[in-house]
Amino acid sequence: MALINCQECGKEISDQAVSCPNCGHPQRAAEPAPITTHEKKTNTGCAIASAVGVCLILVVLLALCGKSGPETVDKGNKQGNLAKMVNPQTNEGMATLINLNGCLCAKVTSVRNMSGAIYYVDCVEYRNGSGEVTYRVDLDTGTVSKR
Repeated sequence: MALINCQECGKEISDQAVSCPNCGHPQRAAEPAPITTHEKKTNTGCAIASAVGVCLILVVLLALCGKSGPETVDKGNKQGNLAKMVNPQTNEGMATLINLNGCLCAKVTSVRNMSGAIYYVDCVEYRNGSGEVTYRVDLDTGTVSKR
């Protein structure tokens, strides 16, 4: 560090001084502050790890759930699929199967097995208790018809 004379008042000052401590005259042009840029760091490692994790979770969930849909019956018979999707051993299952076939069954009152997979199901059609009806349900084909 060297001593120099102030250009304004002539006093000795440090060559490192920005301005004269005696008179305040600037000794050199003020250096602009360095421009700092904040570059956004992309963390591709975390993004890739997250994507792989999500894929693994999906694979595990699909494996735990088994097949994605019901098995087809009678070479793609969609009605047969309905019988596989519900539990016909319960009144709720029978009502669901009947309703999925486009018929009305608010409550099953009785189920009679006629032969093999053929059942006669007595239902109340409407929630207010009116409209008793009997349906013929074929669990092999999943079809329902009024008797």
